[in-house]
Amino acid sequence: MFNKRYEKAAFWIIVLTFAAEIVITPLVMKHTLRMFSLLVTACLLLTACLGDDDDTQVAYTGDMAITAFTLGTIPRYTTGTTSAGNDTLLRTTITGTVYPMTIDQLGARIYNEEPLPVGTDVKHVVCTVSTKNGGSVALQSMTSDSLSWFDSKDSIDFSRPRVFRIFAIDGSGHRDYTVTLNVSDTQGTTFDWKRVATGVVGVPASQCASLRLMSVADRLVMLPLTGSADDEATDRLRGVMVSQDGQQWTSLLTLPDQQWQGAVALGNALYMKQNGQLLKLGDDAGWSATPASVTALQPAGQLVGASTTELFVLGDNGRLLRSADAGLTWQEELLDDEASLLPAENVATVTWPYGAADNTDYVLMVGNSQQNADQMTVWRKISEHGMAGQWVYMPVDDSNLSTLPRMENVSLAYYNNMVLAIGDGLVVYESADQGISWKVSKQYALPAAFEGTHCAITAGADGTLWLVSNNGDVWRGQKY
Repeated sequence: MFNKRYEKAAFWIIVLTFAAEIVITPLVMKHTLRMFSLLVTACLLLTACLGDDDDTQVAYTGDMAITAFTLGTIPRYTTGTTSAGNDTLLRTTITGTVYPMTIDQLGARIYNEEPLPVGTDVKHVVCTVSTKNGGSVALQSMTSDSLSWFDSKDSIDFSRPRVFRIFAIDGSGHRDYTVTLNVSDTQGTTFDWKRVATGVVGVPASQCASLRLMSVADRLVMLPLTGSADDEATDRLRGVMVSQDGQQWTSLLTLPDQQWQGAVALGNALYMKQNGQLLKLGDDAGWSATPASVTALQPAGQLVGASTTELFVLGDNGRLLRSADAGLTWQEELLDDEASLLPAENVATVTWPYGAADNTDYVLMVGNSQQNADQMTVWRKISEHGMAGQWVYMPVDDSNLSTLPRMENVSLAYYNNMVLAIGDGLVVYESADQGISWKVSKQYALPAAFEGTHCAITAGADGTLWLVSNNGDVWRGQKY
């Protein structure tokens, strides 16, 4: 049965139509009786519809609202410099989900309170829209009032505010929302931390003795201690947790202590050693609870880092080894000083593009050794892709008062042309000269609301700095 107002409208339309035809064609009398009969029949039928069955109707809702609006992956373009000193355009991506969209239902506005970084390409944005009761979504043209149905796979130009129209499923009306994407108009003048998740570690902070955090392609990988630090009988199993936005984390598997210490990121995969085998997660192996075996022919020792094309192992014999084929074969590295000066524990490495030459990395390695009781040992390597290169020891000079102090559970990150280091002292140190001198960082200090006794940092590919504490808080830092 029709909705009541549609039944009444149909009734009067039919009445007026037949009445007009009767008046307009009085000379055609032979049709009059037929039309009058049809008119009476229609009146009887519609009267029946408007009568006893009036209460038997399908219940539809007129609610029209956008309940969620989420950004997808967005391109970002920044300027850089080639080895020849020429300007070049660098393309990265931004994970849109870490920039939540605020929905003002009263004002029918949708916008991001935290601005997207400078260089964000808002002309090519994909997004998802959720509506109340499954209302249909249309997008208004930028040049006219015409509408097209919204498709979450389509790239949308948000260089100007865009109007999204929501239609009620009963066809009773629509509602327009104006969506605006705010982009920072300053290039890295202000740095700020923002807490994006809490309680993600999954164990009490008192039992989480240390943490590691790595950026692997488009994922963050966190490895906290998940057994009791005081219980040597346990295997000190550490859980591998993965996230694509820093907010939602998935626990994949647990790793023994030695394997956890040697986990490093190379390309799109996380590499680990266990019982003489090289294992990996990610890339063609996928992200699952079962790492894929790469090879069983591995040198004794611990994975300590990677460049863009190499893996590095600190051997049990005190030698440093490299593999340029993802662990299939290994060669001893060239050192410019005694191997006894290599770090022995709490080793951390970080890699970034070397600005003076194309296809070249700058690799920095720090760690604790017996030779330096108060400072961390620092080595560096300029690694041209496809070439072995040589590690250079950066000696501790008595006249240099700006060395990196000895720390436990140290982690490194390269961010905004700075090397950042933090350990259990919860003090962030920065080096602007590739690890030669260090000072306490004020700009990148831990957030005032930080809680925990241990933490780890890493830099994302989209211009973000990530921090996780052993109480389970995840922080995202961004320059605006």
